[in-house]
Amino acid sequence: MVNKDLTDPLAQWLAMAPGQADMEVADRTRPLPASAAQRGLWLAQQISGERSTGYVVRHAYRLRGHLHIDALASGVSKLIERHEILRTTFTVVDGELTQRIEPATDVPLDPIPIPGTTPEQRLAALDQMLASEVRRPVDLESDPMLRARLFQLDTDDAILLLVVHHIANDAWSMGVLHSDLAELYAAAVDARPPQLPNLPVQYADFASWQHGQLSGPEATEQLAYWRTRLNGAPPLLAVPTDRPRPPVQSFAGGWISFHGSPELAAAVDATARGAAVTRFTVLLAAFQVVLSRWSGQHDLVIGTGVSQRPVPETEDMIGPFTNVLPLRQTIRPELTLAAVLAESGTTLLTALRHGEVPFETLLDKLDVPRSPAFNPLTQVAISSHEGLIEPLELTGLRTDYLPAEQVDAQRDLTLFITTEGALTGRLAYAADLFDKRTIATLVADYLTVLDAAANRPGTGVGDLVLQGPPRKTAAPAPQPTPASTAPDDTLLPLVREAWAAVLNRPDVTPVDDFFLLGGTSMAAMRLCTRLSYELGIRVPVRSLFGASRLSAFTARVHDLVATHLSHDRPSDNR
Repeated sequence: MVNKDLTDPLAQWLAMAPGQADMEVADRTRPLPASAAQRGLWLAQQISGERSTGYVVRHAYRLRGHLHIDALASGVSKLIERHEILRTTFTVVDGELTQRIEPATDVPLDPIPIPGTTPEQRLAALDQMLASEVRRPVDLESDPMLRARLFQLDTDDAILLLVVHHIANDAWSMGVLHSDLAELYAAAVDARPPQLPNLPVQYADFASWQHGQLSGPEATEQLAYWRTRLNGAPPLLAVPTDRPRPPVQSFAGGWISFHGSPELAAAVDATARGAAVTRFTVLLAAFQVVLSRWSGQHDLVIGTGVSQRPVPETEDMIGPFTNVLPLRQTIRPELTLAAVLAESGTTLLTALRHGEVPFETLLDKLDVPRSPAFNPLTQVAISSHEGLIEPLELTGLRTDYLPAEQVDAQRDLTLFITTEGALTGRLAYAADLFDKRTIATLVADYLTVLDAAANRPGTGVGDLVLQGPPRKTAAPAPQPTPASTAPDDTLLPLVREAWAAVLNRPDVTPVDDFFLLGGTSMAAMRLCTRLSYELGIRVPVRSLFGASRLSAFTARVHDLVATHLSHDRPSDNR
């Protein structure tokens, strides 16, 4: 599953990862803490709205042949029983996000008929049914993290839909899920015990272990590196957009696939060998250059994901182990592409050496502000992990993966690209911001830069002839929420007292901004949890991110109280 020749950052990280302390089973009689990645995903869900489906992922498979439905239902049920994370819910206890592992139950998988008299009509209806199922939000406090549905397209032709929340999953985990489900299905068909590796620990044990690791000296040293590296980093990579950035992300997205010629792939690999770097580094450097040219920014940060599975016991687990490394680099017009490539290699390797600190911890410790309009720190990312997903192969069936036409975009732009063999990729984009033709132009410019980096590395960044963005409308950063002119006099003292306690700042004034006073995402969660308890209503975290000044936030809380009271008031039936 892991690329051993170090052609991507995951393999590099695994090769240089230091030895780790043993992972033990956590005390299940006490609240189980969420991992840093889970806290970040939970918070992102709250900011985007509790009914948002931006972090719900669809996996659909067409199964042709004689399907043993009972065996498949048994396989899915045993999969959820095997991996606690798939039956975990989340709740806040004493201001901290915790995991609650629910009992295992059988999962019904009754075939759902698809209406229509012709194959075309049934396929069209199927698309609508799949989209409708994916639009159903996941309640992190009560719903299972994995939903399974089976649609009957025709005799010996069915569609298996798995809907999973990112808080319980990552790319590597899908490979684990596929291999486990394949074995569980085969075992049920053959009426034999499944042959799967033991899981001595579960994801909740990893989360507890991670908490202990983050209090050690190595984490302190790595955090100091990131504090220096990201000091003064731009909060937004403002690639010109076709439309102004909306105040809240909708996560609606699209993508464009592309293929480099065999000659370009060979040239990129030769350049990588000559520079003693990986193919991924060349692909990264070219992406950084085109982003700098399009945005006009010389100082930019983009993210890349690495899988943090620090001990062998985690390799067969399902769960969100991916960590985001923020790669900050200066791209000046006078630099040659060869110089950019060398610096990109150094940036990547240094980040990997300091990759133990979870991204969510960085955001909290470095007081990175949050906004519902864009991802914190890394609005653009590059990923090479798609090759790690082993396909689902069910015995006796032809199994084909059905990619979604529409995708959810957690970032403005994400480049997925291969790091060995043919040079193929796809660029996912936020449809709120970009038109498809703009992304096609960006892809064309990326391939132009990549060709120059591979064949003419002495070319200056400023000398590259690119098409550039069709429009020069920079994406404006959302402005701070203005202070309310009339904060609620009754609620203001209570809210101010809660702010003062959470922030340890007794001098809070109505015009103060929660995040400028040092409030972190976890502090925001604690504040809203406290106010929810004191007022007897639900104060969502999103309300603070949408109104971060004390006066504006108090006005939001007043509206929540008024709405609650109006719903509780008995109707007058006289």
